[in-house]
Amino acid sequence: MVKVEGSWGWSCCSTDWSSLKGNGCLDIIIVLEDIKEYISYAPKDEIKVQERRPFDLLVIINPKLQKKSNRTAVFFEGCLR
Repeated sequence: MVKVEGSWGWSCCSTDWSSLKGNGCLDIIIVLEDIKEYISYAPKDEIKVQERRPFDLLVIINPKLQKKSNRTAVFFEGCLR
């Protein structure tokens, strides 16, 4: 079974990274993409605050994530289901 994380948010069986392996998720896949079209739907002030820049499709399998700062941001969540 593979669980998938959507663009900027979860589409998996849990929102808690630490519980994924013990919750039936054998692999974690992060799928990210932010192209000019997607960015164009957001208000200009929001784009600036979020420092959004276009980037091509990025797929990361079984990442090892570490928190680098206390900085947070809110982004749109897409669903891959």
